[in-house]
Amino acid sequence: MEKSLKIFFTLPHYLPVTEKEQYIQFLVFAEVAKNAGINFEMISFQDSPGRFLTETVVFEAMENTDDSIFPITVLNNKIIKTEALPTIDEFSKWFESLDQMSFEKLLAKQKDIDPPKFLSEEEFAKLCSESACASCFTTCSFRDSDLREIDFSEGLTFL
Repeated sequence: MEKSLKIFFTLPHYLPVTEKEQYIQFLVFAEVAKNAGINFEMISFQDSPGRFLTETVVFEAMENTDDSIFPITVLNNKIIKTEALPTIDEFSKWFESLDQMSFEKLLAKQKDIDPPKFLSEEEFAKLCSESACASCFTTCSFRDSDLREIDFSEGLTFL
């Protein structure tokens, strides 16, 4: 069996300030790994919903709980952590267990990657309240619902 490390996550375009740097760090790590042919991936429900159905361990975990289980970290087809991203210490051990690149080399190569850009709280709330919604289709009827008066800059719920 080929060794792999995957983190499945569900977030809209907006990242909470308390987790933003962590997600950006792991997305950069994933880009380095992809460029080097290493089996580490960050898998977003918004970008790859089918992967949540075809990865048996993730699908089974989803059947038995709600979305609070995310993020889910899977090492060699076994769930090893849920409900939070790995710490850097956890990640470094799991990444090195793939026997493809040292964590130190991964850290050195991250400088070659441009970090992803995400909307701020204010940008996300503004776009959701205007006609150019950032997270849904024009047919979502959000702007025509009773929800349009809610202040989404605080307490955004995630999918």
